[in-house]
Amino acid sequence: MFKKFNIHFLKNKKTLKVLLVVFRFIYNFFKILTVNFAPVFLLSFIGTMMNVAGKMNKDKHFNTSEVKYVIESLNSVFLYILLILIVLAVCVCIFYELMKYIKDELKKIDRAQSMPKKVGMRYIFR
Repeated sequence: MFKKFNIHFLKNKKTLKVLLVVFRFIYNFFKILTVNFAPVFLLSFIGTMMNVAGKMNKDKHFNTSEVKYVIESLNSVFLYILLILIVLAVCVCIFYELMKYIKDELKKIDRAQSMPKKVGMRYIFR
């Protein structure tokens, strides 16, 4: 996915190591947010729906417009939260791919440094 970006400054080993640390930090941050936020979202959604269903069972003479209003307002909130979760999951995937690309470039540089100078330079910039 990121193989077509052949930027010259990304061939510097120190720059790549710094980028790897930064991307790993961002990746871990998004991953922790996604993994910890998803169960809370699902449990709160289920709890809210069970609460609304419990009110409907207890009161035989409940106001249907009130329950409909609660469900409609909560649906919009849960929809926004679900969209945020999807965006976080996409960010996790993007940063994972970036980390894989940087690790491949670092391996390529390490291999090239073990070769003679002219062969190694051709190997890096191919």
